[in-house]
Amino acid sequence: MMTQEEWEGERRPNLILGYFYLVIGIFFLIPYVPCLTVMLKQELFKFSCYKIMFFLGLVDFITLNINAVLTGVLTIQGAVFCTSPNIIFVSGSLSMSLWCTTCMGCVLLAFNRCVDLWRPKLMVSLFSDNMTYLWLCLPVGYFCYFFFFTHPVLYTARAYAWFFDPYFDFSSVHVDRRQYTNLTHTINNLTVVALLFLLYTFLSASIWYKARNTHSLVLSGVQRQIVIQSCTICAFNFIAAIIYVYMQFFETSEMWSSDSLLDDEQDYPFKRCASSTTWKDEPKRSNYGQRADLAATAVKRAAEQKPRSA
Repeated sequence: MMTQEEWEGERRPNLILGYFYLVIGIFFLIPYVPCLTVMLKQELFKFSCYKIMFFLGLVDFITLNINAVLTGVLTIQGAVFCTSPNIIFVSGSLSMSLWCTTCMGCVLLAFNRCVDLWRPKLMVSLFSDNMTYLWLCLPVGYFCYFFFFTHPVLYTARAYAWFFDPYFDFSSVHVDRRQYTNLTHTINNLTVVALLFLLYTFLSASIWYKARNTHSLVLSGVQRQIVIQSCTICAFNFIAAIIYVYMQFFETSEMWSSDSLLDDEQDYPFKRCASSTTWKDEPKRSNYGQRADLAATAVKRAAEQKPRSA
């Protein structure tokens, strides 16, 4: 094994990439504050979807501090695991656990929207009042499992990214690399992200179906917005997860492995940063969604009243 002095000699500082992470991280952290503050208003926070979205926004805010700001500092320092083991281990555990928490939270949000569209009475039973907080225990429990019982990702300046193997690209260190594999994380990326795609596809199809049957011009607009937005978000999550799984098991060039767009444990800063700019659209989307439910309910009641009047 290498001495501490030898590990210090393995540092590979990258000032340009490091400051790039820092700048975009700090720049996009700012919009999170007003967005999260707005969602806490009573007229919004009383809806279960806004409780879930606030939870996801808070997770994103914490994640961005690690995946952009801290990663920028480590990149400037050119750190590898053995030069800063404690901070890299803890932050890596947080980063991976928060990524998996986001996956579960997004699935919960999609399920919430699907139930609200098709089973309003069931929606009241499942998500009314404080029931939403019980549902949020699922992603919190998911976080705890990954944080305490699975192997974390660890930063290395060998690729300016996070890997499960602390000796990534160190051919001189002879250890069994299989012990650093995190199968649970791979299963999460392949299944939860696939569930996101299926649920959001169903959600988009449901809104399109309701728009056709209610003949609403407003709904036709939100139909296009949600279809495009849902497909885009799911595509980015799916691609990021698949590529990161690939990076763990197959050799990639430094250009690809250091690219923040391909690192899902960094949760690539662009994805987390994009979240800070999409939250502001949620009130408008939710308002349209409420109009959709009201229109569908009105049509249903009219159909029920026709036999009575006859």
